[in-house]
Amino acid sequence: LTLEQSGKWPDELMSFTHMKRLMVIRIHELLSPLGIPSHVTANNMLDIFLDGLVFRVSVAQPRELRLLQKTAMISSALPVLRMPGSKSKASVASSTDTPLVDTPASLAWTRLNRSMPAVCGMLAAVARSEAHVFPVACRLAKRWLSAHGFPVVLCPFEAELDGVRDLNGDVAVQSKRDGNGLVTHRHQASTNSPNPADCAYRLTEIAVELLVLYAAGFSTPVAQRSEISDGMSNWESVRVASGSPVAAFLRFLRLLATHDWEQRPLLIDLNEGFADVQKRRAALTCFETGRERLPAMVLCTPLDPSGSEWTTLGPTRAGLCVLQQLAAHSRALLRAMLVAGAKFRELKNVFRPTLRNMDLLMTLKPEIIEVHGAESIDYDAGQTGYAGGFQTTTTKPIFSGQEAEDALPTEIPPPGARFWPSSYCYDPLQWVARLVQVHLSRYFEVFWDRHGGNWIGLRRRPTVIDSEHEGAKRIFARDVLDGLVVHKPSADGSQMVVTHKLPRLVRLLPDWVSGLVERVEDLSATTSPENNQKNKVKKKRMVELQRGT
Repeated sequence: LTLEQSGKWPDELMSFTHMKRLMVIRIHELLSPLGIPSHVTANNMLDIFLDGLVFRVSVAQPRELRLLQKTAMISSALPVLRMPGSKSKASVASSTDTPLVDTPASLAWTRLNRSMPAVCGMLAAVARSEAHVFPVACRLAKRWLSAHGFPVVLCPFEAELDGVRDLNGDVAVQSKRDGNGLVTHRHQASTNSPNPADCAYRLTEIAVELLVLYAAGFSTPVAQRSEISDGMSNWESVRVASGSPVAAFLRFLRLLATHDWEQRPLLIDLNEGFADVQKRRAALTCFETGRERLPAMVLCTPLDPSGSEWTTLGPTRAGLCVLQQLAAHSRALLRAMLVAGAKFRELKNVFRPTLRNMDLLMTLKPEIIEVHGAESIDYDAGQTGYAGGFQTTTTKPIFSGQEAEDALPTEIPPPGARFWPSSYCYDPLQWVARLVQVHLSRYFEVFWDRHGGNWIGLRRRPTVIDSEHEGAKRIFARDVLDGLVVHKPSADGSQMVVTHKLPRLVRLLPDWVSGLVERVEDLSATTSPENNQKNKVKKKRMVELQRGT
């Protein structure tokens, strides 16, 4: 909801924020007598519950963007030559002509209130015109990523933290060295976007939809417009639109696995915005001149010529390599099964995770995944519900300090009633995954399946600390170690390698999350080279005994 320009808005950021929140609260008060439940969020948005759906309304005013931008006081740092009678003119010029510099807050505001509505509107138009292919192919791509432990980052990014803002450990730790050489820590308030360290293998929701749009052939290739090409092959330049969701999903896997992301950007034409050759040249020039500063995956659109707006958060270059290998393997497996005429239950193997690379595997209890039970790969409606649909059960909330909501009324509540759905922002699986990230993300990479998965995987981070680095000393602080890691010198003694005490963590996790997890398995013990050698020796002895008998 973008408001028009008005002189009644204040010129100070804090006052503007308070006035904006008062406006949202006033809208909430006006909806209550009409019998329309609403809820004011922590970031000055309004969630409205209407006809079984929750609509999130964001209020934007152009003056807020200028207040979020920092003014570069260049004139104050340089000496000003003042002539007699020109003091007032110089001061006026320095206060009005100073450039504005974007900040993370201003970039987030632009992405939420300008970029996302524009790109979502164009993607929605494609979804309406290609309703039989594009929406289903997007769901297949997102479901495939989530099944392997890389759930997409929801857009807007604020939705990624719904229901998990009340975690006690949801803070950022900043180190500061005092005069005595000691390291002190202070906590910062959590931001409105996920931590980039937790998104090394994850794509944003809009990035996945843009990839499916390009791979399925719903955007005109740039090579067909003029001699300006983005380096695509002959197959890509003459491709036709996909006629089935499975074919579009196969093309998505091929694009992800075979495209040279380091050397070539992906020019995705939306609404023929790249019809102007100057825009295409500008996008290619931006990629060639600033490749070292751009993310691993560059998706250039007419709305974002730099191609980094929806890929800055993730994936990283190492994470993209993992995704490419996984996409190549899944595509080869799916094609082979389709050619062989495999049954539907066999095709599900493409959406089953490979857990052999995990160090710890946490199996969740059934009530944790009940909210997304119908999204599971192995969901059977005949066992969990009726023929006309599945039956839901009301369970006690698992969150600490949360009381059970009232049952759903059978009648429409009277005007002014304070009714709100009990399942609002209630996602136990997301809550448990976020809880593990808050406490263990410094030592482990966390993987989980958002759509009905009953597991959370942990893999040790390849952390190597240089003992000569000044900033590495803070990691030796007692409150950071938590008793889960030890430091051992390397072979030459020049580095300190962080070694995780997995047996101790395996013993602590069941007690820590006793009400959430059924069991915790240490997979590193079964995949280590020593255990593999022992298993080979045992098999050899068994063969010798069988031959002897």
